[in-house]
Amino acid sequence: MCSPAIPPVPSASPWPPPKRAAPRAPWLSLWTSGAPVGRAGGAFCDLAFDPDGALRFWLGDALEAGARPAGHRLDALRQDVRPPAAALQALLADPPVAGRLPALFLGRIPPGSRTLQWATLGQPLIVTCPPVSAPRLLEAPGPPGDGRGEGPPGQSSLSLGPGEVLLVGSARLIMATSAAGEPFGLDRLLRTLALVADEPAPIIGRQLAVAVAAFAGVAPAGQAMIVIKGVPA
Repeated sequence: MCSPAIPPVPSASPWPPPKRAAPRAPWLSLWTSGAPVGRAGGAFCDLAFDPDGALRFWLGDALEAGARPAGHRLDALRQDVRPPAAALQALLADPPVAGRLPALFLGRIPPGSRTLQWATLGQPLIVTCPPVSAPRLLEAPGPPGDGRGEGPPGQSSLSLGPGEVLLVGSARLIMATSAAGEPFGLDRLLRTLALVADEPAPIIGRQLAVAVAAFAGVAPAGQAMIVIKGVPA
């Protein structure tokens, strides 16, 4: 199977301006791109540092029908400093809002730590690429579908050592289609990530965005992506 060619990074990214740095977490390289909240439908993502230095971020999809109420409810995530599973449980307490969110990823890295704590709703795209292994898809620990699964959402953890890459994206990322109707697909995403995994997170993110745009022939719309990479302290 041939590896995809990676177009050069253009002077202007086809995606919204990313947040590139983590000044209070120098052992991490970060890149995010997407609308901060899904009020108009489509994918969204954002990140925030808590007063204690913990890093929190979220990514998800909001259905167009009723997305504005969901967006207002998601604004509360900026203020919710609890672990991801607890924050997600509180969100699921509002069934109409949860039903408008096909997928949601909540992540938190405690201050001074390399350990990512995360919980999910539905099936967001979560890929890890260790420095000596091929990229692989991670199974989401949360309840499936629209959040009406049995039991509370689960929480997982992942240590982001030097060279470890984590990609979180909306499913729309791999659903982008070419002029011939072929989807970008998971396999192509994994092969593309493998080619650029040695780069810092901002370059990884931009190269993935460019590869998707080049494949589809247009800049992707309604998509979001987070790239985190562990770097030497």
